[in-house]
Amino acid sequence: MILDSSTLALLGVFGGIVAFSVGLWQYHKAQRWKVLEFVANEIKDFEQQPSACNAMLMLDYEGMRIELFPKDDKVVDRYVAVDEALIVQSLVVKQHRAFTDVEVAIRDIFDEFFGHLERFDQYIESGLVGYRDFHPYLRYWLGILTEARSGLKSQRLVGAVREFLIAFEYDGAIRLLDRYRRHKAANGIVHADTRNSGARA
Repeated sequence: MILDSSTLALLGVFGGIVAFSVGLWQYHKAQRWKVLEFVANEIKDFEQQPSACNAMLMLDYEGMRIELFPKDDKVVDRYVAVDEALIVQSLVVKQHRAFTDVEVAIRDIFDEFFGHLERFDQYIESGLVGYRDFHPYLRYWLGILTEARSGLKSQRLVGAVREFLIAFEYDGAIRLLDRYRRHKAANGIVHADTRNSGARA
């Protein structure tokens, strides 16, 4: 069968559209992979920071001994048992006495931890990544910080964290917590505790 010139032209256009579509799909796939790789590397770096590790341990466990003073000569003096009440007291915005060394150490740890959350939100605000890219990695911790869930922390800690973030203008961290709330509400998600809850004291 001999095709006329108009048919050949249409086939050429169609072939061009298909080729363009395939190329565009491959481009977006490659870009998406780069985004996921970037987020994974950021989370890896975050989880390797001593301050982030200590903050997550304090949030995840009750009464665990945390290395608050790594430079202390005596190993036994480096660790302090930290419970929710101590975290709440350490995050108080204003009080009528000086903070103890333990409370200052805990404040410093959470100060750095919230700084990491600020950076994650800056990436989202810039359009470089979306909240959904960070959600699988951060949802557990954001859940603890935004809602009193059975077996984790109480509303006292949630309130103390919110007041601390507002007082010291951690606007990015606040936005990130709000993104978590909106994501959960929009998807009707009920996150089960996927970590080793049996290990908690």
